[in-house]
Amino acid sequence: MHVAHNIPTGSSVSVRMTNPYNVSVHIALNIAKDSSVEVDMSNMVNTALHVSLNNAKDCSVNVKIDTSYNSSVHLSFQNPTTTEASLNVQNPTVTQIHVSQNVPRNSPMTVEIGGAADNEIHCSQV
Repeated sequence: MHVAHNIPTGSSVSVRMTNPYNVSVHIALNIAKDSSVEVDMSNMVNTALHVSLNNAKDCSVNVKIDTSYNSSVHLSFQNPTTTEASLNVQNPTVTQIHVSQNVPRNSPMTVEIGGAADNEIHCSQV
């Protein structure tokens, strides 16, 4: 599944999945303004989730994952301005989690991970 919006204003993307198996989800917003991304997944297995925002302004991203196994979660933000990012992952096992903001301006990032086992986790703001 691939969702891409170029120069969206006031756009909203919402993805909810239960028991995704061997699925790839990619959401990309380029030069977004006043837009939001909501992702809610549970029981991910062999699944990849990638959310990227480039040059976003006044946007929000909220990702919630309940239980993942052998999966990857990648949130990437390039030049965000007043753009909030939130990731909450519960019970990830053998899961790669990568969250990064490059040149953030007034853009808070919250990452909460609970019950993690055998994961690779990377968070950065540069």
